[in-house]
Amino acid sequence: MDSTAPARLDLVKIGYYDPFGIYPRIQNDISKRLPLTNLHVRFKSNQSMKTIPKLDVEFVEEVPKKADYHHHLTTHDIKTYVRLIFVQVDSLDKYRGQVRPLIREWLKNLVLRTNDCSWMIVLYVPSDGKDRSSSIIKSSFFDKLMNDFGPEGKEMKTILPGHNSSSSSGTSIARAGSSDNMERVFKLKQVSDEDLFASFMIQLRQLLSSAFVDRYHMFNDLIHKRKSNGIKSLAAKLELYNLLKDMKLLQDALVVNEELLVDLDNLVSHNPGQFNHELQLNASSLTNFKFNEFINEENLKQQLINSDEEINLVQLKSLIFANESYILQELARTAVSNSLASKHISRLYQRLMLFLNDSHFNNSHEFVYLLIDSFLRIPIVHQLLNAVNDNNDAGGIGRDGDGDVVPLIDVLEMQAELKLFKRTVIGKIAKSNGIEIDGLRGNCTFEEVNLNDDTTQVSSIQSTLTNHQLMEIVKNEQSFVDYYFNLTEDIIGDFVKCNRVKSIDILSLDLAILNYNQGNYQECLDTLQNSYDYFIMNSWNFLGGVLLEIYLGCVEKLRDKSKKSGEDGVDGGDAEVLRTCLNLLACLVKRDGDCVGINSYKLVRNAKHVAQLFNKIDENCGEGLSEPLSYPLNHFFKAKVKPFVNANDATPGDEYFIEVEVYNLFNVPLKFTSMGVTLMDDTQTQLSFKADDILLSASPEVQIFKLYTRDIKFGLFAIHRLMIAYNDKLSFIHEYSNNDNDDDDGGVVAVPDNSIFNETVVEHKHTTNSNSALSNDVLIFQNVYKFQAQFVASKVVELGTNAVSLVLKTGSNDVSNIEIRLSSNTDGVQLSQPHLTIDKLDAKQKQTLQIPYTFFNDLKLINMQAHVSYLADDVTYTAQVSYNVDTRLAISVSVQDVFKTQFFYSKFQVGTADAKSPIRLVSQNLVSDDYEIKSPSGELRNLVAFGEQPITFFYKITPRVGHAIDDEDKLDLSLCYTNLQDECEQQLTEIVWDSLSNSNGGGHLIHYWYLIKETILSKVQFDLNKYAVQNVLQIVNAGFVQSFADRVIGRYVEHESDQVQLHKNFVNLAPGGCIAMHPSCKLDKLDTIQHQLNIKVAVPILKYLHVVEYVYERKTYIVGESIPVTLRIKTVTKWSDGKQVLAVSSPSRSTTNANDNDTEVIAPPSLSNAEKFQAMIQPDDNWLVSGFKKQTISSPGVEASDVSEAGDANDDAPPFQTSLVLIPLHVGKLYLPKIVVSPIENGTSGGVGATSQSDIEFVNGCETIMSVPDVRNIQFSF
Repeated sequence: MDSTAPARLDLVKIGYYDPFGIYPRIQNDISKRLPLTNLHVRFKSNQSMKTIPKLDVEFVEEVPKKADYHHHLTTHDIKTYVRLIFVQVDSLDKYRGQVRPLIREWLKNLVLRTNDCSWMIVLYVPSDGKDRSSSIIKSSFFDKLMNDFGPEGKEMKTILPGHNSSSSSGTSIARAGSSDNMERVFKLKQVSDEDLFASFMIQLRQLLSSAFVDRYHMFNDLIHKRKSNGIKSLAAKLELYNLLKDMKLLQDALVVNEELLVDLDNLVSHNPGQFNHELQLNASSLTNFKFNEFINEENLKQQLINSDEEINLVQLKSLIFANESYILQELARTAVSNSLASKHISRLYQRLMLFLNDSHFNNSHEFVYLLIDSFLRIPIVHQLLNAVNDNNDAGGIGRDGDGDVVPLIDVLEMQAELKLFKRTVIGKIAKSNGIEIDGLRGNCTFEEVNLNDDTTQVSSIQSTLTNHQLMEIVKNEQSFVDYYFNLTEDIIGDFVKCNRVKSIDILSLDLAILNYNQGNYQECLDTLQNSYDYFIMNSWNFLGGVLLEIYLGCVEKLRDKSKKSGEDGVDGGDAEVLRTCLNLLACLVKRDGDCVGINSYKLVRNAKHVAQLFNKIDENCGEGLSEPLSYPLNHFFKAKVKPFVNANDATPGDEYFIEVEVYNLFNVPLKFTSMGVTLMDDTQTQLSFKADDILLSASPEVQIFKLYTRDIKFGLFAIHRLMIAYNDKLSFIHEYSNNDNDDDDGGVVAVPDNSIFNETVVEHKHTTNSNSALSNDVLIFQNVYKFQAQFVASKVVELGTNAVSLVLKTGSNDVSNIEIRLSSNTDGVQLSQPHLTIDKLDAKQKQTLQIPYTFFNDLKLINMQAHVSYLADDVTYTAQVSYNVDTRLAISVSVQDVFKTQFFYSKFQVGTADAKSPIRLVSQNLVSDDYEIKSPSGELRNLVAFGEQPITFFYKITPRVGHAIDDEDKLDLSLCYTNLQDECEQQLTEIVWDSLSNSNGGGHLIHYWYLIKETILSKVQFDLNKYAVQNVLQIVNAGFVQSFADRVIGRYVEHESDQVQLHKNFVNLAPGGCIAMHPSCKLDKLDTIQHQLNIKVAVPILKYLHVVEYVYERKTYIVGESIPVTLRIKTVTKWSDGKQVLAVSSPSRSTTNANDNDTEVIAPPSLSNAEKFQAMIQPDDNWLVSGFKKQTISSPGVEASDVSEAGDANDDAPPFQTSLVLIPLHVGKLYLPKIVVSPIENGTSGGVGATSQSDIEFVNGCETIMSVPDVRNIQFSF
């Protein structure tokens, strides 16, 4: 039987007195109707009804004795809520002589003295019995009983003097369910057509309800009346709890019991002298331990009632806990689902843990062990766990009726915690019996020590064990180890079901220690395989380190055993020893701070131990190690790559270095074979730096190492990898990522962050030293003293060709065997010569290479890359550069042609391609071997062309004698110009260069020249109009440039002193954004930025030139006077090449219309049929024309036999002439009317394209005729 289960005394009792043997006759009928269900109770009229779903009752026979009159309340009396007396009356004499006296004694000695129960007289009338003695007598036996013992019965007043018969409870307060109106007499007569026992049970339920209500109010009244006396109030509340528990109002009882515990704590704190703390144990109570028998409730009640007697606090707390235990078990047993039951059991185990943590049980290990063991064997717990196992076998995981997963994890978890407590206790018991295992955690625990001097706590210490089970466990060390091992495995099994991985790892350590002590090294190794990882990952370095030492010992012993037996796997043992030594070293690293705390493994290990670990690493890194091993660097060393690449000024070679800061966290000198850093740009190109034979001193201070490279690439990089190679088989690596931190080796591969160069990104302004924690970006820029390479736009451009310039400049050494590999990441760019070679370049020599390419796209910003390798002092170096080159032309050129009979004029206009970017025309030149070119003025120099103000110049072009016009003829136009933006940048560049060269510190700031030039100065914008007019450099975005310079310098300049100097240079550079230039500085060095554009200008071709001339006599005429005029029109074909071509008015013209057969003679157009033209005088308001409106003219034909003289022959042909009359209509100088001549094609004039093949030379088109008034007449007529 469970020691914590309730006894039969917990049942509600109905006492009966059966002097006439009636109960056996009706017992079966009553038992069939038990237990009672759905019993309703209302404590107060204004409260809701409480329902008792099921109430077990027990009928107990009672015989009144004289001694009961003076007897105090007993447990039997307290559990009796209803008292019945069964009587049978056959005659009046029997009633008077037997029945009435017996009832009087029963009421006097059993019922009314207790004053806490309901009662009723049951008159049993057999089926053949009579209700009255004679038909003459009107009153029945039932009436007699009512008159004597009813509410106003005359016998009631004489039984107990002063007793108020109207209320069995002794109070006049109206209560819901009170017994005032209860029937005191019930006639039980068997009638065939009535369910008499149903009525009896209804009456019985009313009696129980009345008794419950009366007692509830009685105990509440006592609690309120005894508030001043806390102990008696506590006793009354304890009875209230018992009442609610008997009524099966379990939740209400649980609330009252919790109040009891709170009240008790208050009483102990305010009245400590009324309690004793003795734990009363004896050998018999521990031999066959039952917790309920340990508690003497009756004795406790006497102590509470008797104020002179000390109260045993341990017993009282145990009683309160036992009450709570009973309620929680009942709630779990009657729960509608396993889920609810598990919550109650989980709470029970939690309360048990709190109960056992009471200091009264510190030295009572045997009692605690037995108590835990008894609660672990509670039947309801086993039922719940069996339900889980059954569902697991059926494929479920503890599911209740509706299919939901039952949360029994709490029960399993608390059961495992209790078993852990039990394991700790058994360890203490074993220790007290001389059994102790090194390393077991249960043997060294912290115990509570009460510091109150006034507390007289006396704990009985068990010197010898009395429980046979415990004596068997600690019989010897082996029996204890076996029990401890099995109990630990049992706990692990519970934690496995709860998924308590961490707890499993911790408990596995005890199994490992037991196995190690017993020489089971393989079992210990299997247990520790992953356990130490948990502690190290959670910063338990001390415990993790100790476990690793045990693990290392197992590995070494198993390896030595394998070597002795000649088994395989020795190499694997070496690798495992190596890995374990490295894990131990990782435990020594202070990763959470610089202080060594109590949890630090380094606290117990000195430098000698560390050196031994490194020696073991050396021993196990031999040839037996099949593959190289790599470990996370930040687990062993604190290292940081400084994000700056500098040129090595200590050597004349083109060598660059990066610095790495390393902290030796082991405090022993170390030697590494190499150290390397890898950078990566956004094209996944890697750049490596390396140094060999690294010596790390034992100093804990920072140690800086320089890593070098001769293969340099300039641009923006991100730190990709840091590697320190201990030897050929072992290396420590840290892979950087975008979310990189000291404890993370994962994440996305690091890529450079170029947001600082994005003008839309706003960063907080840092004045100095802001680069330490910004990012892992590294900007590598060229050094003016080393080999340099740049792509720039070509200075000399042949219109129609594509090329950029590659400028090479050597450093301090002569270089040879120069190989250049060219490429572009711009789609569509095709390089004509992707590979170039140069034999030799001297030191400090500069050479510019033209790089032609083809690109059929409108995109003008193209990428060009160069990989240059060369020899210097028999050492190979490489340099890679990548530039985005702007190939747009800043200049625009247009031309217009005016034809004359013997020559033509060309008007050139030179403007800007971008209206916001003026240019300066330095010089222009137009030459040709076949033409004589004259200009009306001298050469134009240093003129500025603005957006809508182009530069215009004229040329008179005459074919040389003997030269025939050909559509292949070209004029060579050469324009030398500069962009004003380039001029401003050039002059600002010189100012900055001088500032850096003359800075404090010997001009070392010039090392940052390319950083400043290519990142900061390229962002400067100027007021170009102000510069052109006033010779003043006005920086229009000075604020932005200053802010941008601060960001760039703060991030990419390493030393704070250099940052300060560079900041000062930019602050002093342009106060207010203006720099006044000296006049002589304006044009001194334009040749360095001067551009030259060469254009092959096609000679214009015209098929017909019509020479029109008016012939008249005088210059002055009278208004209205008829002026006879001869109109002459001559058609010239001199400017035609004999082919159908278009007139040209642009700098270049396609010649694809020319016949590919150069040897074929092309005849001029046949005029044998006289090509026709239409001449028409345009209407003019100043003239009235007579005799000519429209006229068709024809040009005489030319024989095809004389092709070479065709032009001249046509020129000698007689002109077309016609006479007409002009009459001036106005006074003044009147221009001659205009004439339009157009060819006639297919009978119509002015066909499409017709006018584009001919032009008109108006010989006297600019002449005027003076029209004067006639002073003799005021009018004239026609």
